[in-house]
Amino acid sequence: WAALFKQPAELRFKRETLQLAIQRGQFLETTRNDFIYGDLRGVLQHCGGITLDAAARGRELCRRTIQLSDELQTKLEAHAARLLGGGRRWLAVHVRRSDKVVEAPGNLLLTKDDIVTRIVGQSALWGCTGVFLCSDDAKLKKDVETDLAAGGLAVSTYEAAL
Repeated sequence: WAALFKQPAELRFKRETLQLAIQRGQFLETTRNDFIYGDLRGVLQHCGGITLDAAARGRELCRRTIQLSDELQTKLEAHAARLLGGGRRWLAVHVRRSDKVVEAPGNLLLTKDDIVTRIVGQSALWGCTGVFLCSDDAKLKKDVETDLAAGGLAVSTYEAAL
């Protein structure tokens, strides 16, 4: 977490105040969270989709508690300028396959044509002329990229690190 984001407490307190609290043992460190946000909707297929209300509350929670580290912010801005330039409106798409086999087996039922149709339709609905496409399935990503580009959409991808 700390390599990518500021700690939530850093958004409210000065670093010196936090360091003093740590020195005095006035903090609680835990790896347990008894509250699961959104009851796993949108994570586990059988729990259902994410409701509009849960999505809005989740975005607000992220705005209040997550802030990128300065180093990561700089890197992301450079990548965004390189990958998402051209004055376009971009639709970001992440087609998850291997890491969601158990949680969302329906992802594997989508064909390349299903995915392309959904992307083209959503792009038209939201006025997007570019697609930022990510997937852990390299062949599928390349095939979808080819079809989207042939259909007139600009496509940008980023090679997976894994």
